[in-house]
Amino acid sequence: MERPFKYCFGAALALLAAGPAFILSLILSTALTSPIQGELGAFTSLLAFAIFSIPFGVAFGAIPILLGGWAMGWLGVDVRWSRHPVTWGLAGALAAQPMTLIVFSGLEDAPVLFAFTGAICALIVRYGTRWSDTNT
Repeated sequence: MERPFKYCFGAALALLAAGPAFILSLILSTALTSPIQGELGAFTSLLAFAIFSIPFGVAFGAIPILLGGWAMGWLGVDVRWSRHPVTWGLAGALAAQPMTLIVFSGLEDAPVLFAFTGAICALIVRYGTRWSDTNT
């Protein structure tokens, strides 16, 4: 029996991208909220840190990415509008919010940073998700 959807490829990519996506959101947040006065070194060091953030992104993102990707894929079997990328992005942004309370409650911009990261990861999973045409 064929599974009605496949999302493992997208989930694997999102797991690898979760850490760097968070670093990217941190860089964008810093660039947008504070004036850049010769702080190029800080940005480049954060960018260099992105490669080392992959294991942390996998650890923190495994449950929401795998469960969220499965849930959205399963929902997409019967509910066609749930396949839309905007729906996935919103679901990812919402699914990432518990991390702000669990782990990073002291970080002021945590809700926005995690919403951005969750949306990016959800869109990556959506990119790699395929549904069977036999059940739609």
